[in-house]
Amino acid sequence: MKKNSLFLLLLTGCAVLLPAQELKSGTGRVFIGKPDLLVEAAIPNPSTRVVEVIIKNREFATAKIEDAFLAVFWDTQNTTHRIVKRISHSSVNSQAGYATLFTVPVEWSQLGIKVDSGDLIDEKNEDNNLAFIHFKKPDLTVSAQIYDQETRMIRYHVKNAEFSTAPLSGPCDISFWDPKNSSHRSDFALSPAQVNNANGHTGYFPIPGDWAFQVGIKVDPANVIDEANEGNNIAFTELARADLIISAKISSLAPRKIEYTFKNTEYSSAPVTKPVKLVIWDTMNSSKASIQSFSAAMANAPAGYTALFTIPESWSAHIGLKIDREEVIEEMNEENNFAYVHY
Repeated sequence: MKKNSLFLLLLTGCAVLLPAQELKSGTGRVFIGKPDLLVEAAIPNPSTRVVEVIIKNREFATAKIEDAFLAVFWDTQNTTHRIVKRISHSSVNSQAGYATLFTVPVEWSQLGIKVDSGDLIDEKNEDNNLAFIHFKKPDLTVSAQIYDQETRMIRYHVKNAEFSTAPLSGPCDISFWDPKNSSHRSDFALSPAQVNNANGHTGYFPIPGDWAFQVGIKVDPANVIDEANEGNNIAFTELARADLIISAKISSLAPRKIEYTFKNTEYSSAPVTKPVKLVIWDTMNSSKASIQSFSAAMANAPAGYTALFTIPESWSAHIGLKIDREEVIEEMNEENNFAYVHY
């Protein structure tokens, strides 16, 4: 009970006014000053959610607490998550104070603790009645690279970077998808043991033949895991693709001849597997055109393929060339399939 009594102390004939927390007649006990509740919290083992809590009255020698009080434990991110405990006054009136272990529920994010939650005790210092524990959060990372171009196999790596201080308590999902067609998707789960270690988990995924050349990978795609960093949950990797280029120049004025060269610049990592068609046409009259077909081996030659073309007399002086005329070869760059010559 709060009391603001004053008592008169006669000392060598002088009257002195002193503040008193409580005056108990008949007991012979008078406590001068106010108690000072202090709460401290620590995590003994970072890999668990067990918190060590110490509550003490720092002024127990001169101002004891006479009544039990309440301590509230709550989730600072969701105040509906709370647990109230009744603390005995006798347990805090000592040098050691009251010590307990509190296991934070898994659905809680962070922990706040307040002693004397109703502020019923008139204290010397009200500012040290609070303590907070901020738990480390998991941090899932993913990376990927092409493992085998020919079999369209990728190698991926998933890890919880905070495995030692914030291990996952349940499985995490991983999703692979075709960025050009979201209906092309494959999902499965990784166990906590696979990602909660220094090496993480390395796996292999064959890109299906009907998917595009690029694949996206995301761990925890539904964002059900509260993480320290959500920005490193995604990765992309891309199979090498053919890249046909063509160049042309005037070889002769009479008769008019041009020299052209085409090649697959990615012949070593992504060779062309189909015949390649070339169209040469009069840019002033597209009905005047010549279509030629070449084997894949010609395009995949390190030096490419070079040939001469004699321009018909009826054509204008403006000639266009396009390799892979019908765009049947999926390429890394489709913009360099053209060349032009002007007489």
